Amino acid sequence: MKRIGKETLKEANIFIDGRGHLGVTKSFALPAITEVMTDDEGVLKGKSDTGIYEALELTFKIEVLDSKLYAEFFGANKLVQIPLVLKESIHQTGGSGKPLEVILKGKCESITLNEDTSGAVREVSVKMWCDTYILSQNNEPPMITYDRNNYIFYAFGVDLLAQTRSDLSM
Repeated sequence: MKRIGKETLKEANIFIDGRGHLGVTKSFALPAITEVMTDDEGVLKGKSDTGIYEALELTFKIEVLDSKLYAEFFGANKLVQIPLVLKESIHQTGGSGKPLEVILKGKCESITLNEDTSGAVREVSVKMWCDTYILSQNNEPPMITYDRNNYIFYAFGVDLLAQTRSDLSM
């Protein structure tokens, strides 16, 4: 059996409404995909899936105060969603690099300008709720395609909401 090499993030760049932040993207937590489970009672207790998924929360930190974020957050049109693209260069031990791309759109819940200290790098924390989430690796078809507004949720080519859309259509 061949040993699988570890993956190391070489560099990440987040694009906020098309503006890149190479070198100042400090951290980025991709949304966790969590299905709501129900408890099964009786002799053999367990959990059952419901086909319902939790809202997708996104957090990231950058080391620069981006006016685009504030403009979108305080904009008159609250229906506008902030478009984000995250690109990562990942190196696998014993192998070559592979790109990861994440496309997101959502509503910004909070922008926190963390405590400033003289001589320290500025840090801005952002929390968003995603309506669109597309995860791709190695320039291959998306592993995850999530579009809350259009009831679309594909995982590795499987349409997880096909039956729900069919049940609700006329």
